[in-house]
Order: sequence, then structure tokens, then C-alpha cells
Amino acid sequence: MAESHGIRVTCPRKIIADFKRGAKAAYPRELYAVLFGAINGDSVRISDVWYPPGGDKLVGETDYLFHRRQWLEEAIAIADSEGLLIVADLHSHPGINTREPSESDWDGSPAGWVQGICAVYKGDTGRKRAVVRFWPAVHPVQLRLV
Repeated sequence: MAESHGIRVTCPRKIIADFKRGAKAAYPRELYAVLFGAINGDSVRISDVWYPPGGDKLVGETDYLFHRRQWLEEAIAIADSEGLLIVADLHSHPGINTREPSESDWDGSPAGWVQGICAVYKGDTGRKRAVVRFWPAVHPVQLRLV
């Protein structure tokens, strides 16, 4: 079996820095963003970001783009107008020092999208810290019990 290097995500530093700054400002609420770009095999190149209106007011909700039809329609229109694809979503996990997706993140993530998680927490000095990690697209597995 050939060794896999996994998914490669390329993203402008400014998009991540701005998101982390926004996630700290939204704390203790979640911040949500849609990332646009291109996919070439197992390489994802992010080139633009969109913050849906009200996407900084989420409090532990799993009410992301794939649940809000208006957000999804607007995101598709933006992607189409820029000749890009929706390649990922990025949201914060306030008060948690982990960048791992929650069960509801895995369950709700659209197949084919990369998932970005930004942990926002208070460090030892009480200062807010934010760290981002991307996760590969999830492809649901259907279980058949026999």
C-alpha cells in the first residue's frame, strides 16, 4: 500500500490571523466562516473567506452553513461569482483547548469539505489564545447491522 501524505491545505496567513482575532473577540460565543478556493486532488487552496451575518453569535450551536439555507445560498452565489468552490468551513470552539471536531461537527460536515477548528481558551496568564487546525473531509459510513 502506498504511503499517503493526507490532505494539504494552503491558506493565506491573513485569513487565519483575522479569524483568530475575530474568534477571540466573539468569545465566549462561536465564530463561523466559509472558506472558498480550489481543490486539486488531495490539495486544497483557500483564497477567500466569508463571515455570514450572525456567524459570530453562535453559542454552542451546530447551526452552521449546511443547516441555514440562506447562508448556503449566499455562499454558493459568492463562490460562483468568484469562480471558486466552497472548500471548507471554519469555526471556533470557545473555552476548549482542543482543535478537534466535536461529534456534531463530524455528523454535520458536508462530504468533500475540509473542516477547520479554532480552539479559543484562556492561557495561564488569563490572556485569550487561539489556535487553528484543519481536518480532512469526512465521508459518512453507512452501518448495516446484521
